[in-house]
Amino acid sequence: MTSLKSIGELEIIHLLQPFLDHMVHLDNNEDAYVINDIPPYILMNVDSMSRASDFLPHQTWKQIGKKLITSTFSDIAAKGGLPTCFLSSLVLEKDMKKADFIDLIKGIKSALKRYNAKYFGGDLGTAGESTLTGIGVGIVEKGTILARKNARKGDLVCVTGEFGLTSLGFKLLLEGEEKSIYPEFLTKKALQQLYEPEPRIQEGLILSNTHFNHACIDSSDGLAISLHWLTQASNVGILVNQLPLNKDLTEIFTSPQERIELTMYGGEEYELIFTIPEKCVQKVKSSFEEKGCIFTVIGKCIDKPGVYFKEGDKKISIEKRGWDTFRY
Repeated sequence: MTSLKSIGELEIIHLLQPFLDHMVHLDNNEDAYVINDIPPYILMNVDSMSRASDFLPHQTWKQIGKKLITSTFSDIAAKGGLPTCFLSSLVLEKDMKKADFIDLIKGIKSALKRYNAKYFGGDLGTAGESTLTGIGVGIVEKGTILARKNARKGDLVCVTGEFGLTSLGFKLLLEGEEKSIYPEFLTKKALQQLYEPEPRIQEGLILSNTHFNHACIDSSDGLAISLHWLTQASNVGILVNQLPLNKDLTEIFTSPQERIELTMYGGEEYELIFTIPEKCVQKVKSSFEEKGCIFTVIGKCIDKPGVYFKEGDKKISIEKRGWDTFRY
């Protein structure tokens, strides 16, 4: 019989679609979900972490708690929402130490305090392997709900933050890469990015409130597959002409293929990818700068389906792949 591992996450999502109820403002395959039809809009999202596929070597329970909030609230941010409250389902191993449990809850609570969101508890259970599930609730009070489906030909494609550090972090933690071959400050920065990422709440609010944004998605599964999700939802293509690779990594990795791999296929960055009309770029930039935020234009939406990278006269197709929990 066909297993879930053999078909992978993308096909499983496809199989789910006919069973999902329709939403007025968003399609079914989205980052978060709108549960009412008129403003203020209430957003909900659910996200999970398990020991087998998500916990990282040497990651503390406090960091795991914080990351559960990041993964849950990042999807709220990608819809332009302000997080308001959080519930959890904590399925824990029976031999978990009391001190570790307290650290986990402290991590959750400290992250929520940062966003002025409330923690209402949830469910507790036990199993042979810990699995943590977060349910985030957010609100879009006056702004626009950001969706994946509204990108248009000619739109500029933009990203918050830089990419590549999580790729380096995975090399160090999961692939046995030696720390000594990289500058110490860079390995620390890469591991910090993996252990304690931050969702782009402020940037999502700016995009929602300026009303210039056409499409938005978060990059937690990797830049490449997130760009593909956006093109698929909006029925456009994307031509990338600038890799948003961390500047320190560009000095170490000189091969074009290495740079593409680091930028496109890392995942866990929790940045926002969004499209805006070219004529609005300065207005959006000013709105970002007022709040101490930045973004980078990395390309344009085009007619031809797919995602491509062009450097000079060379144009290559970017493969549709990213994080797949059923194959790791």
